[in-house]
Amino acid sequence: MQEKAQIIIHNMEIIGKSLACRNKDKGTVTNAQLKVLFAVAGKGASTVKDLAKRFHLTPSAITQLVNALVEEKLLTRVEDQADRRRISLKISSRGQKEIALSKERWLKIVRQAFATLNPSEYDVLEKIQQKIIKQLSNQ
Repeated sequence: MQEKAQIIIHNMEIIGKSLACRNKDKGTVTNAQLKVLFAVAGKGASTVKDLAKRFHLTPSAITQLVNALVEEKLLTRVEDQADRRRISLKISSRGQKEIALSKERWLKIVRQAFATLNPSEYDVLEKIQQKIIKQLSNQ
């Protein structure tokens, strides 16, 4: 059973990398920058320190990603009114558009990848995923 699990994990890694590569070539930002955009958009506002913790990166690595996103006007830096030393990051309207475009690209890529499945295979895959999610949420 463990050998089969390793094969499945390996296959999932291959699928994930393949999908990520296809998405990377079509956007204006890197996958790492996109992750930062999604994180800031999901939270509403964030700091470099928050993002560094979330992604297990150094603040300087996050700062490089953020600087590029600010240059592209996808993120903005906002001074905290209560503590002027604290700088929050907020997604710009241009950043929101980039996220929407990325979601559309991602959906198209995933649909193409899953087009090879017939409806019953798709149903089986969905049931397996739900079973795994339920098991993981119980742990």
